[in-house]
Parts: sequence; structure tokens; C-alpha cells
Amino acid sequence: MPTDVRVFDAPSALAKAAADLTLELAESAVRERGRFVWGLAGGSTPRALYETLAKPPYANAMPWHATRVFWGDERCVPADHPDSNQRMAREALLDAVAPANVVPIPTTNATPDESAAAAERGLRRLFNNAAPPRPRQEARRRAGGLLNDNNDDPAAPRPPPAGNRKRRPHRVALPRNGRA
Repeated sequence: MPTDVRVFDAPSALAKAAADLTLELAESAVRERGRFVWGLAGGSTPRALYETLAKPPYANAMPWHATRVFWGDERCVPADHPDSNQRMAREALLDAVAPANVVPIPTTNATPDESAAAAERGLRRLFNNAAPPRPRQEARRRAGGLLNDNNDDPAAPRPPPAGNRKRRPHRVALPRNGRA
């Protein structure tokens, strides 16, 4: 598989390239399947992308009416906590564009296992009671090179073992400092 390595002179150029790619993938998904299902990344890395997508020309060009959003990860903190991935995404993007459907991960007054179970129920509703599909390999490969936030670290949390693939959201315990 050929590797596509791009170097950008500034974070804003990276954010624009990532926004261009996201728009391309969203338009293609809506054309092919009638909707764009987007698992948002957490942490600080995607913030510039989200802020770019919240402004013209992207805010007007993205097919928000057909976009479904969920989180790839969340911290067990209240939704308004400064460390909340959902809060960052709302402030940087979602409050500005209001996609068709957002599947939250409830973290207030819930244990990690309760939060994972609620997220799974939301995803099953989103996917008509079927287990969420694995992300398209091409989209993972293309976006992964642009939006990598320490996920190449061999100590980073990984999906459950192959025998436990039916339950997609799951709790991952990290060291106290929150870093893998």
C-alpha cells in the first residue's frame, strides 16, 4: 500500500487539508449511502479541524443535514468539564453547524460501564439496531495520517479482543495522568 506523507508549513494549512478531506469523504458518503457517519476524535489535535469546518466555506458546503456524529472516545468527566471531548467538539464545531444527529456519551452521574452501554444503545439506534460497522479502511487510512493524536503508540488503548467485537463502546482504563 503506498504511503501518502504530507508536510504542512503551518497548523492552519493542516486544518484546511483535513477539512478538504472531510468534505470530500462526507460528500462521497452522502452520494453513495445517503448519509455521512462521523466518529469524532477527542483531545486537542482535531480542534483546529473542527473550527475550520464551522466557518465558511466549509460550514456551508458540508452536508450537515445528512451527517450523523458520535465520539470515538470520551473521558469520564461531566459534559461541561474542560477535559470533555464532547465539550470541545460542541464549542469548536457542533454548536455552529447542528448536524442531523449527534449520539452523545453520557458521562454525568454514570459509571464508565454505564456510559459505554448508553453509547452502544445510541449507536445501535443510529445504525438501525445493528452493530456499528467497522470504519471504511480507506477513510481510516486517509484521515489517520492527518489526525494522529498519539494513536501509533503501542501502549495506546486498543479495541477489545477479537472475541468481543459485538460490543463496540467499551471502558478503557488509563493511568492517572490520562495518557497511554
